[in-house]
Amino acid sequence: MQTKTEVTPTLWVKSEPFSYGAFPIAPHPRLAYNNVKKIVIYAKNKGTSGFPKLNYSVWRHIACNKLHLSEDLAWMYFSTCHLLSENLSAIERVEWDQRFTECSNQSEVDEIRSQVSIGTLKFVLYLYMQQLHKVSLKASLVAGDEWPSLKNSQELDVSGRSTPRGNKTLDDHSHMLFVQHNIQEILELLVEPENYSQTHPTESALTTEAVEAIGFLIAGSTDKCRSLIPLLDIATLQTVQHKSGFSKLTRTFNLRKLSIWLRDCLVQNPFGISSCIANGRRLSWPMAGEDKEAMAESTTKRGKIATNAHVVPKEQVKGNKIIIMSQVSKQTIARSSGTLEGSSVKIHRSHYSFLYLLSPLRSVTIEKCRNSTVVLGPVEIALYISHCENLTVISVARNVMISGSTSCTLHLLTPNRPVILGGNESLTLAPYHTFYGSLEDQMSKSGIGISQNLWDQPLCVGPDHKDTAPVWETLPTQDFFTFNVPFEMGGKTRSIPVPLPPKYQKAISQRQKQIDTWQKTVKESGLAKEQRKEFQKLVESRFHVWLSETGHKLSRLGFTLPHQNSDDVEGSDEELGEETDEDDDPRLKRKTTGHQERTDHNCLTLAHWMETELKDVGKQLWRGSLLLADFLIHIQDQLRDATVVELGAGTGLASIVASFFAKKVVCTDTGEEVLRLAEHNLEQNWNCLDPTKEKNYKVCQLDWMVEDIETAKENYVPDREDNSLIKTAEIFIAGDVIYDDKLTTAFLNTVYDLMVNSPSRSLYLSMEKRYVFTLEDKDVVAPAYEFFCEGLEALTETTPDTEAQFHFQEIPVDFPQYFTYNRTNELILYKIYTTFTGS
Repeated sequence: MQTKTEVTPTLWVKSEPFSYGAFPIAPHPRLAYNNVKKIVIYAKNKGTSGFPKLNYSVWRHIACNKLHLSEDLAWMYFSTCHLLSENLSAIERVEWDQRFTECSNQSEVDEIRSQVSIGTLKFVLYLYMQQLHKVSLKASLVAGDEWPSLKNSQELDVSGRSTPRGNKTLDDHSHMLFVQHNIQEILELLVEPENYSQTHPTESALTTEAVEAIGFLIAGSTDKCRSLIPLLDIATLQTVQHKSGFSKLTRTFNLRKLSIWLRDCLVQNPFGISSCIANGRRLSWPMAGEDKEAMAESTTKRGKIATNAHVVPKEQVKGNKIIIMSQVSKQTIARSSGTLEGSSVKIHRSHYSFLYLLSPLRSVTIEKCRNSTVVLGPVEIALYISHCENLTVISVARNVMISGSTSCTLHLLTPNRPVILGGNESLTLAPYHTFYGSLEDQMSKSGIGISQNLWDQPLCVGPDHKDTAPVWETLPTQDFFTFNVPFEMGGKTRSIPVPLPPKYQKAISQRQKQIDTWQKTVKESGLAKEQRKEFQKLVESRFHVWLSETGHKLSRLGFTLPHQNSDDVEGSDEELGEETDEDDDPRLKRKTTGHQERTDHNCLTLAHWMETELKDVGKQLWRGSLLLADFLIHIQDQLRDATVVELGAGTGLASIVASFFAKKVVCTDTGEEVLRLAEHNLEQNWNCLDPTKEKNYKVCQLDWMVEDIETAKENYVPDREDNSLIKTAEIFIAGDVIYDDKLTTAFLNTVYDLMVNSPSRSLYLSMEKRYVFTLEDKDVVAPAYEFFCEGLEALTETTPDTEAQFHFQEIPVDFPQYFTYNRTNELILYKIYTTFTGS
């Protein structure tokens, strides 16, 4: 029976050593259990240079001469373990980096490395920990699991993803299972030769130094996590000794009892990812430039951000305080705060966003993010990038790892070689190229100096690396530009703290010289004030021509959605619950409050031309398309579960809005450049309202001048699915396609062919009357519109063999306006639909 003084300790596996120390690749085959166990025996025979502290020179001899590891790999393991297990001050780390910088040859580097030592037993545990990512057929068969397991393998996903599935770095549950399943071997590793029982291995004795070493992996508490106590102190408590197997007489632990006690006491990490998801506090960080009112209106579309900072003991912040950012999509977040400082940040599934986390950080994991830019404050321990695509990361970090990522660019300031693991493609490495006011002060706090930057000397680890086909390259100088952090921050830093490499500095200087020469030429031209104004207009005009020619014109189209009724229970606080996505990844979920704002603000980013010739008018954004987009939002309930086909899509705006609500959308036009533009805009915006939804649009060619809709040329040829969707679609849409008589005739013929065989189809057509003055009429007329009206009347008088009857009606344009534009009286909207006389 438990007495009043008896304590019930809680133990858990630390996240940091596994998340940033266990490299997510299959371990080197020579790091097997038997070989790692022999290290303790060998080290003790080397005297004080091997035990209780292991000198690097001894480890290098073991690694290179006995285990046949490369020296680079040997140092990677040793230095990483040293970083995680030895409590050096920030000043000491900067001094070590400086000493390495001053070395002029490899022998001097080796000399400094030989002065580095690690606790031998901790290092043995660290090496064994690499088995976390071992793929074992035998173990899978015993457990009844599929092999190779998706959870632990780097196999490419065959479901069509652009990046492979990989390890769940956010899953600290797997860390606990690893320790629970392997606790016997872990303890036997730490048994010193003289304490090992050959007849009864489980009755061997472990020293207090061995249990202290286990504290590298396991933390604990006796007061419900209000404070943390070293594992050895808990195991030797008077009320715990009979369970932990501690003998005060011999000052040793019985292996069998200790194993049972550890396994029984292990629980989920109270400061881990899962606990933060379940019990964390939501952080309502505003988007950059967003006021409180706008923030309140957009909470339902905001990414989920949570922290456990409120439950972590103040003296135990390192490695325990975490912030999770999940599903931040199409947002700009900028933050520098006490909550962020010193935290371990997990960024998960961020898409099309700009994240500025400008505080000194403990560690950072960026996982499954796409098309985003992440600017980080100095990272004290490690930056890990996993399964990302089209990502730009700008960071000062002591260690950098990247795996399973494609088309990512890393601007780095790091004193250690970046580690490139398996599954990567098209990585670009570049020097650090930005600054903000408090950067150097934060670097000092994090123990990272400016003396050494090894950004362009990556260490490629894993079997899939080939010197003949490297997965990385350095950024070409012509593509290098400095990066400006667009926020005012106090501090002394006024420039990039580390000098740029000469070739990059030369490129920047040459560009600056061209600007200076241009400004000098303008200044010395002697132009009068009016001439200067005229010259400025010419420059601006040429600039807009360049925008049009290159397609660099982007518009930010803000729009609102009508209020949706909510059946949620009214509440005052947002809460976090646990949920998983389609990959069984943790997802942050909140309960919304009953008091919703009347509208939700959103924003599209649309690429389009400013001016074009007549043949390329589809590349421009027209008011008729904005009117049609408004109408689609207005009738969104009619679009649900429907297939929508846009004719003459141009920039694709109407298709984008339709994709928010419809089951399927087919975006059609003719001409490869226009279709490529529409596809680009759809890709950027189709999941604007719901980043988790599956792709529901197709882009293909449909030429009205060609009778057979299955006929197409060049790219974007409609496939069987495209043709089927077009032929069975319920709703057709077209915006501002009436401007040329020949095209109008072809358009009406196409409408006839698409709708004549079904009584349940509708076409919504928006347009803008364009008036001109003609000598023939001696009046202002809209000839294109009048020609369309004549064709529309003819369509309704057509008597097809199918007994279909065409009808049309003009729809009043007094419905709500969701986009910002000038809704003039010349904007009109028609509905064309069919009925069957036999029905």
